[in-house]
Amino acid sequence: LYNTIYYKAAWQAEFFGGATAEDIFTAADGTEQRADFMHISIEGEDVARGEGYRRASLYLKDGGRMTFYLPDEGVTPEALLSDGSAVDFFLSPESAESKYMTIDLSVPKFDVSADTDLSGALRALGVTDVFDAGKADFSPLTDDKADSIFLSQAKHSARVTIDEEGVVAAAYTVMVACGAALPPDERVEFTLDRPFLFAVTGESGEILFAGIVNTPA
Repeated sequence: LYNTIYYKAAWQAEFFGGATAEDIFTAADGTEQRADFMHISIEGEDVARGEGYRRASLYLKDGGRMTFYLPDEGVTPEALLSDGSAVDFFLSPESAESKYMTIDLSVPKFDVSADTDLSGALRALGVTDVFDAGKADFSPLTDDKADSIFLSQAKHSARVTIDEEGVVAAAYTVMVACGAALPPDERVEFTLDRPFLFAVTGESGEILFAGIVNTPA
């Protein structure tokens, strides 16, 4: 049983390739890594401050956007996510205090991926019979020995890359059977040179991909 998604979208305002320059990205353990940072200045961008983080977005030509969440110095992405209310900044971004500013954004080009075993999470949610050969019932899906089919694995994989042109993302889950106001004079630098979170949302605001960048590559 496979479920897949592929997403590709260009920035509304593309990064100029000639402005990309190598700089230092500092990991949570203090390790420094050289990475290619893209740079862009946008007037009238919605910049927000929440509890322990700042947020800024880049809009995509398909109507979606990619939002970056930069934890404050000394705060890790995991610490933000461990707070039960922290998920609000993904599901209700308007909950953070925001203002329109001119933003000088520096973001590393990155290519991140993750593999997750969903079996434990599904069992914790009470989805247990499908993993039990004596209880699983997949008869609505197949007529071939339906009473002997059960799930042996449930895995999810995702990969997200960004460059000067836009975002490319893909994910699959497999279950194996044995408009802005005029900008004010304020200006802010938003440099993603330490671990940060991101979310890619569709035109109607649904989250398509979300993750943490601990290192750009």
